[in-house]
Amino acid sequence: MGPRRRGAWGGPQVYGDQAGDNEVGLPGNVYREQLARGQRFFASLSPGERQAARHPKAPVQTDIGLQGAAGRFDGIAVANLGARSRQLARDAVDEILATYAEEDAGYAWQCLAQNGGIEALHAADYAQDHQGGRDVGQGASQIYRFEGPAAVIYFRGEPHLHAFLNVGMDGEHPLSVGEVLAENPVALDRSGVRRLFEEVLRAETGAELAYYPEESVAGRLRAGTIRTGDIYSLESWRDRVVTLEIRGQDMADPLRAQFAARGDRVEAASLYRVATSEYAAGELAGSTLGRVASKENGRPLRDVSIDWIRSHGLASAGSQVRSRTGRDENPVLVEPG
Repeated sequence: MGPRRRGAWGGPQVYGDQAGDNEVGLPGNVYREQLARGQRFFASLSPGERQAARHPKAPVQTDIGLQGAAGRFDGIAVANLGARSRQLARDAVDEILATYAEEDAGYAWQCLAQNGGIEALHAADYAQDHQGGRDVGQGASQIYRFEGPAAVIYFRGEPHLHAFLNVGMDGEHPLSVGEVLAENPVALDRSGVRRLFEEVLRAETGAELAYYPEESVAGRLRAGTIRTGDIYSLESWRDRVVTLEIRGQDMADPLRAQFAARGDRVEAASLYRVATSEYAAGELAGSTLGRVASKENGRPLRDVSIDWIRSHGLASAGSQVRSRTGRDENPVLVEPG
């Protein structure tokens, strides 16, 4: 089955427009009607439904992997809503798909129909972007998401407009490219992916501790055949491995808490090696890691991860990630269903 027949547009899409950046209502934006239709849908919900649909913080923008029937989706099931709300959900999705040529939009609708239609989607909106910024509280959101087993339609009007789409014909076997690396026995959620990256960081550097910020996790890792393209999508920032040296007395509380969770005592005068990402070493060093004594740059994290998965597989990631001391860390798995 060719890429076109497996998914709309042959793969995930993103589009945007800078008009109205950081402004309520996106004035002058060419896609402003898409915001209006989404807001009309959420305004149609009852107070209880709105509460169920609203989440405090949006997921990272590239978190658009298809989860299949066993997926866990933000928000409220469209199937459980009244007829008017279901129609408004359809109107919002239709306005977004109409961004593309009629033939391509038509095939996207075929994919949706094959997987239960609008009624198979969940709808969520978000009070705040994943990187912070304006918090709308109980007000109208400019970030919303429709998601089901084989579709993600993620409209982001803050801090500027970008819409991310992934619509497939088969959510159990989504489009993937590249070399086959391993069979993943169970899906990894965001915290599971973080722990996987931290194990990779430790193995690459030999550091006592690894830290990968969960806010950087670009999605989930599904169960089944994993290819290099899946890892490129999962670590889409092109971040590099960085090894830091931090004295115990200069270690920030969040990092110190990770040592404590392992049962390790931090000695004030000791120098510790901490493996992390280039982003964390730059943006989060002062608040999360501490005062850095030295820094060493390494290879791209996605290349390191691909090498590690090729050598070790993912079976261990579905049971326990073990620290360098041999202690069992928390499980990284999410059971299907």
